[in-house]
Amino acid sequence: MRVKAVSRKSNYPKKGFRLTGNTDLNNRAVYLVPGNRAKGTKTRKMTREESVQRAADIMTVSREWSEHGFPVQRATKQEGEWLHQEYIRGPTLRRIYRKKRATNTQRRDVVRSLAEVVANMHGLHPPSFAKLPRHVDTMKEIERKAHYFLQHAMIEGYFTKRQAEKIWARFVQTRPKKGEYVVTHGDMQPGNILYVRGKPELIDLDPQRIFKDLDVARTMHKMNWRSHHRRLFLTEYNRNGGKMTNENDLPFWDAYLQLQRIRINDRELDKGASSPYHGFRLAERRTRMIKRLIYWGETGEGVPTR
Repeated sequence: MRVKAVSRKSNYPKKGFRLTGNTDLNNRAVYLVPGNRAKGTKTRKMTREESVQRAADIMTVSREWSEHGFPVQRATKQEGEWLHQEYIRGPTLRRIYRKKRATNTQRRDVVRSLAEVVANMHGLHPPSFAKLPRHVDTMKEIERKAHYFLQHAMIEGYFTKRQAEKIWARFVQTRPKKGEYVVTHGDMQPGNILYVRGKPELIDLDPQRIFKDLDVARTMHKMNWRSHHRRLFLTEYNRNGGKMTNENDLPFWDAYLQLQRIRINDRELDKGASSPYHGFRLAERRTRMIKRLIYWGETGEGVPTR
């Protein structure tokens, strides 16, 4: 049965469903459907995806990964643009970091466990691999996007013309010659990682085909790890069977992600931060990324992470 998508502010047309989240980024409405012990039903989550095809992609990949024992939230049923998913209880990594004041030992354990998860994820090649949309198509497309982000930053006054020319020259000089595609989670950040009985479980799957090295860099970028945690992650990633196409390309991918993040931060500030403190943090983070890119353009020694 196909369910017609509803507007952002309306409720799903069934009694007892509770709207728990809705984001403008991917137009995903999230509903929590309470279970009933008497009927033997479990609590589940429902999400409205951007299209019927996207919902089908998520369901296919989640089932294929689950069959291989990969720790990901499983989609159980599709109704048009709507997905029924299992509801997993547990604290997110973001909450653990904020509330429990994780010790250095706990943080290292988190890095090790995530390195194993990412290495295993990159080793899976589901049958649906060829049908998934790519995050970026070619190196030429990456170069085009990087040039756009850099032009935006220069227009906004974040870089002088000389600094922008040096950054762009470094991009062209260090651009990877090739890349290997893998299927990835798509949004692996602390809010989408639950810890259940001490082990990570990935939720809110948004599967994509992406360059392996870019996904490794993006995971470390979204986790906002310090340099020693990044080194530990790469060591454990290799130890668990993950193999980057070229580890020397990491500074290039880091710089690309920093430029992209500057543009995203500007969008969030234009819309209005949720609080003055949030606005201050966004502006502070943008300043740090600008300094890192200038450093990379001048020296070519890599983009410092913190």
